[in-house]
Amino acid sequence: MVDTSGRATTGTSFAAESPWIRRAAQTYPRVRLVCLPFAGGGASVYQRLPALLPPTVEVIAVQLPGREDRSREDPPTNLRSVVAAVAIALYPYSSLPLAIYGHCAGALLGYEVTHELHRRYGVRVHRLLAGAQGAPHLSTVLGGRTLHHLEDAKMLAEIERRGGLPAPLRDHPELLAMLLPLLRSDFSLWENYVHHPRPPMPVPVTTVRGADDEFVDAAAASAWGNHTSQAADDVVVPGGHYFITSAGPETAAVLADAALASIIPGMRDERRIT
Repeated sequence: MVDTSGRATTGTSFAAESPWIRRAAQTYPRVRLVCLPFAGGGASVYQRLPALLPPTVEVIAVQLPGREDRSREDPPTNLRSVVAAVAIALYPYSSLPLAIYGHCAGALLGYEVTHELHRRYGVRVHRLLAGAQGAPHLSTVLGGRTLHHLEDAKMLAEIERRGGLPAPLRDHPELLAMLLPLLRSDFSLWENYVHHPRPPMPVPVTTVRGADDEFVDAAAASAWGNHTSQAADDVVVPGGHYFITSAGPETAAVLADAALASIIPGMRDERRIT
């Protein structure tokens, strides 16, 4: 297990502790919030989050191959392999309760990793937070349109329409050209995701979706209740499908409250639950 005793830290910046783990260490955390990126995203998606959370929440962002400082590696193409690798990387951090937040495809990865941690190590995740993603048994093709088979310009246009193409990238064709293989690979992996039915997890689920998200509605979010034997709730926050990229204090408070629920009594603000 990871020992954080005596470590001086600001808790607001990530340190690479393995190829897979970027941690904003806290001195006395009560829970570790594991953050998994959306298709094409990397750990830096969450770089602003630690500064918005209380010191009782320690953020671990998972860095998948093929992006950012792992850009020389091939992106994942085998789901079982990446699920196992993430679970193995996270196990040393399970000395504290783990809450897992995944955004869009990252929520599906979080669901699979939750099962894998229990299967492999007997580790029960404290809470699964699914951002901007319908339940695993539903179609993973947003808006009924697959992207991975589209020609480059059409794929990028659709990603931009969904709000997933930041302005700095739009203005730099050379960066887009480097990113295209990763985007195509990630969308292929998750648009071909096949859910394998299992007994409901003994893990509570909180779904988080943007108020302006046109792809994930209340029905798609509430269907996560089929996958847990514990409580399931749904929270609406400001923003669209990629609300996490511009998350502010309100969204951070939702994540903190959910992660700390039942660990610190009274942390959950039920007024946020819809």
